[in-house]
Amino acid sequence: MRKKKAAKTIDEYLANIDNEEHRAALAKLRKQISAAAPKAVTVLDPLPVTAVGKPYKLALRADATRRAVADALSGFPSTYVDTAIDDGSVVTTVTVAGDTDTAAVTAVLNQYALRWHLNVPATDSAPVSD
Repeated sequence: MRKKKAAKTIDEYLANIDNEEHRAALAKLRKQISAAAPKAVTVLDPLPVTAVGKPYKLALRADATRRAVADALSGFPSTYVDTAIDDGSVVTTVTVAGDTDTAAVTAVLNQYALRWHLNVPATDSAPVSD
């Protein structure tokens, strides 16, 4: 007699899907109330945990902040977004190219209730002499 192969759970199935929109649609099908369905499903490889093994929510919040700000600034070329945890809160650092419209980047960042720093690297326009 052949054994039946155990079916994967929906959570295992969702974790193996590459397309974020498809994962969110499948997760929405699981929920009876559409307000309870997630807007997006992001699969993280190593879930950050505290020393006692609980999920480290501040690190998860920092990652979500980085992704949201990077998405909002995707129209600006040569923009790099990084987040750090400082005194129990998330601080976002945005580095832009020297020719980027910093007023427009500032306007986008001011739409969020977060602490942020804007870095514009100095460019040397003087010729280098040997």
